[in-house]
Amino acid sequence: MGISLFQKSLRDMISGMRSNRNNEEKYIQKTMEDIKKELKSTDMKVKTVALQKLTYLNMLGFDMSWAAFHVVEVMSTPKLLHKVVGYQAAAQSFNESTDVMLLVTNLIKKDLISTNPTERSIGLDCLSNIVTLDLARDLIADVYGLLSSSSAPCRKRSALVLYCCFLKYPDALRPCFKGLVEHLEDNEQSVVCSVVSVLCELVIRHPHNYLEMAPLFYRLLLSSTNNWMTMKLLKIFGALTPLEPRLTKKIAEPLKGIMQQTMAKSLLFECITTVCSGMTANEDIVEMALGHLKDFVLDSDPNLKYLGFKALEQFVRHIPQSVLRFGNAALMCLSTADPTIRSSALRVISGLVSKKDLKEVVVRILDHVPAADTAYRNELSDVVLKICRREKYALVSDFSWYLNVLVELARVPGSTHGKEIAFQITDIACRVEAMREDAVQAVRTLLIDPSVVEMAGEGGSIAEVLEATAWITGEYASCVEHPKETIESLLQPGILKLPCRVQAMYVQAILKVFVHVSNDLLCEDDDDNNDGGGGEEGEEDVEIDKNAVVGELSDLITAHVGQYACSPDPEVVERMSQLKAVLSLRTGDQASDGPTYRRLHSIISQELLPMSGKAQRKVPRPEDLEVVTPIMEEFYDEDVDGTAAEHEVGDGEAADGPEAERAAQFRSADAAQALTEATDEQRRHAQEHAKNQLKEHRQRHGIFYLAGEDKEAEGGAVDGDDGSAGLPEQSANSETGSADGALAGQQGGGMDSAYSKMRKKKSRHRKKSAVVEVRRDEDDGMAADSPVKQARNALDVNPLAPLESGEGLPEVEAYPTHYGAGEGGIPTYDAAPTTAMAAGPEADLIGDAAPREAKRGKEKRRRRKHKSRKHQQEDAGAEAAAE
Repeated sequence: MGISLFQKSLRDMISGMRSNRNNEEKYIQKTMEDIKKELKSTDMKVKTVALQKLTYLNMLGFDMSWAAFHVVEVMSTPKLLHKVVGYQAAAQSFNESTDVMLLVTNLIKKDLISTNPTERSIGLDCLSNIVTLDLARDLIADVYGLLSSSSAPCRKRSALVLYCCFLKYPDALRPCFKGLVEHLEDNEQSVVCSVVSVLCELVIRHPHNYLEMAPLFYRLLLSSTNNWMTMKLLKIFGALTPLEPRLTKKIAEPLKGIMQQTMAKSLLFECITTVCSGMTANEDIVEMALGHLKDFVLDSDPNLKYLGFKALEQFVRHIPQSVLRFGNAALMCLSTADPTIRSSALRVISGLVSKKDLKEVVVRILDHVPAADTAYRNELSDVVLKICRREKYALVSDFSWYLNVLVELARVPGSTHGKEIAFQITDIACRVEAMREDAVQAVRTLLIDPSVVEMAGEGGSIAEVLEATAWITGEYASCVEHPKETIESLLQPGILKLPCRVQAMYVQAILKVFVHVSNDLLCEDDDDNNDGGGGEEGEEDVEIDKNAVVGELSDLITAHVGQYACSPDPEVVERMSQLKAVLSLRTGDQASDGPTYRRLHSIISQELLPMSGKAQRKVPRPEDLEVVTPIMEEFYDEDVDGTAAEHEVGDGEAADGPEAERAAQFRSADAAQALTEATDEQRRHAQEHAKNQLKEHRQRHGIFYLAGEDKEAEGGAVDGDDGSAGLPEQSANSETGSADGALAGQQGGGMDSAYSKMRKKKSRHRKKSAVVEVRRDEDDGMAADSPVKQARNALDVNPLAPLESGEGLPEVEAYPTHYGAGEGGIPTYDAAPTTAMAAGPEADLIGDAAPREAKRGKEKRRRRKHKSRKHQQEDAGAEAAAE
């Protein structure tokens, strides 16, 4: 590829980037300016070199969407070297939002019918990367036609590109499927392998649609000599065996033979995963697979070791009892340098751990925490937390030990699991009553440690753990053994660096601990006076110590609680003021202070019990709860009620009798309901309008995506098209409603009974309309290329069912009618459009026709087309005359 005299080539640009490492950004900006100037050149050589450099910069992350039109220009050049550069740039930079995508369709179509195999190849390659709904719909017939080419590489590529088109245009799967499957008997092994790869992807997506093809896949498995194709066939059986258990016995012997004979590790791994997918009931083949899996796990190659643990993860999900032997090997891999192997080994360990060996496994996992980096420490902590919390702590038999583990995990530097640790500590303290004292003692080590407060002040999730520890200390203050030390830890100066919500919890804990201690010391009941065997002298000493302890605690809190006044959070300041008010109630007299602290203790000592997430469902609905009767019946919508009255009372009828009573009943509806109905009507009208537009679009293109729309198109408008949804039903049933109202009036309760029936009928109508609206929102309202719709319905069709009438590929201009027998099997084209698959996939597309027969056939098609147009004009004239 030649370049101009002063233009830099791609090699020159790369060399310049390497020589300007210190100022690379400035160099690239200068190069980008030169590229923009070169792309405006009329010399195609200069433009191609510029596009080549821009494509390289795009691989480094620079945007080239602004040059889309220049890419199309280079793609359209007749010179192959330039065309390759253009197609490479398009495959790399084009997407569904590219503006010039419409210009690419004819370029690719032209290259797909080229006599040059290289041009066909680059066209197929580019189409596989940039395929959209429009491209797939317009070019699917051309790609399918290349399946019958005499060139094996062309057939192979076209089969693979068909799958990319199926993903964007699922309606093409059924018409193309039969012709695709026929190439499983192709003479070239590469073509058969490509078709099997496409079928493998289709089967994995929706295996239930391909169960009938199991015998064909089985014959291919027995006759396959290609390891790659055998792997794809094993993937197919791995997806089909869970749906059809009888296939397990059928493929067991071939699978054993492959595992015994093959030396390829990739094929052996695929055999193991196939056994795990749906053959776990066969003990013999499971043992054979686990024997080979052991070689993977113990191999020194990290790649094979990783594959072994990935297979172990699948066995753990299906039959964990059979892989317990690999537990020690997984624990030994926790110290390996490969992070992927460590992560996979942790997932295996979490699936194998049991109640019996939980402590040993957790201890061995925590041994790796000090030497690990931050990311790995968090991963280890996450595994421990998930294992122990599984099924509501079903594996934990010693909660006191696990509380200490949680405290140890909270001290891990850089931990991101503070919220989970705080939740589990609080959850255990609330649910396990016997562990509340142990919980208070366990979190005490965090409260009194200044380094923990400093760590929380620097940031991180440990602040959430401190908030939980303060709450537990205050909520279960009766379990605090050292109240003075606890209050001192709650008043340390470093607390001001903590988040405001933690400060508020600390102040609340100080109040609860002080009130509880004062109540215990100053409010003795008769039982406390009669306890113990001490003498009077001992009792007097205890009584003096109690007053002294309360006074000492009060003075300590008064001296240091003022620091919380500097907090910017008003809640912290409010709680501090409440604490000072409680301290001011103390007079120093036990007789007067005792009743005060007893009342305060009764207020804050209410125990907070755990609540189930399903508790609200168990609350019975009150019998007198009215959810249907209007709150204010005198208000109603004038417009809606007036329209309803016109339906109820015809022109010329007297506004009395049952009809008037019916109208009065309708006017008693509340205003909120009337507004809701009007909103539903507007929404329904908008949805019908959108649906009609989509239907017209599909009819114009001859494509019907959803079943039953042809009938709707022929049957006319659906219910509600007249813009008065809900009201005609009442009008149609007005006679019945009037008769019911008259009958009820004769029985003495006509007004209430008729009104009740009307409400029930309207309620049923609203429910029916709501269901229809939901269905339309999910199906009809979506565009054909909606990602949500494609993810739900794409390719989920039965490709083996016979084609329905009118089902086929769309008509395209210049579709190939036959293929020559010369080199490359180049298709020839007619000017008139033909429908792909019109003669079926089994039609003979390879035979040569004589020039005279081709000319005669072309003339017949021209006459037939002219006659069809003449009939159309006559029909249009007749319709105009009839109108």
